[in-house]
Amino acid sequence: DTDGELGDGTADDGRFVPMPVVNALTGYAKVYAGGQHTCAVTRRGAVRCWGRNLAGQLGDGTTKTRIRPTALSTLAHGVVAVAAGRNHTCALMRASRVVCWGDDGYGQLGDGKRADRRLPARAAKLSRGVVAIAAGASHTCALMRGGHVFCTGQNGHGQLGDGTKKDRRTSVAVVGFGAAVCTVPGVLGKTFTAARAAA
Repeated sequence: DTDGELGDGTADDGRFVPMPVVNALTGYAKVYAGGQHTCAVTRRGAVRCWGRNLAGQLGDGTTKTRIRPTALSTLAHGVVAVAAGRNHTCALMRASRVVCWGDDGYGQLGDGKRADRRLPARAAKLSRGVVAIAAGASHTCALMRGGHVFCTGQNGHGQLGDGTKKDRRTSVAVVGFGAAVCTVPGVLGKTFTAARAAA
């Protein structure tokens, strides 16, 4: 908890029993853990994040580490699910589009650039039809309504599934995936279960 990722209001290391997150009784519906940060979606569809923030992965417009949940002013409603990577974060909106923020060194935000974002920015090619998202260390994948999967970011081990090892700044289609997909492949062979949006 040296970066406050437990959200208990401290940065003390060595928690051996569960500790309550500050203001956790405000209606959190889902919680997502990244590398050294954590985000939650409230029942009203707002996002709050805490922990390490050196790349802007908390999405509050700063790079200040937070030991308590911090609200994202630009995501006060309409969020269905979140995916948290090592130092980046993405949110799936009710409108079936994706926004991302944080580290973009490999193009994992999918906005066509490689510049860190302190605030949520739209992911190119993921503006509609997305039903689930997942994040690996430095890449992001999205499951589309038709069953296809698109991924962006680091690809040195082929984790984007496009038949290459080339990093991508915008999402590319995973080869051979069709309508039966229910999970998204992650880095180095691990599988990340996708967080499905409501139909």
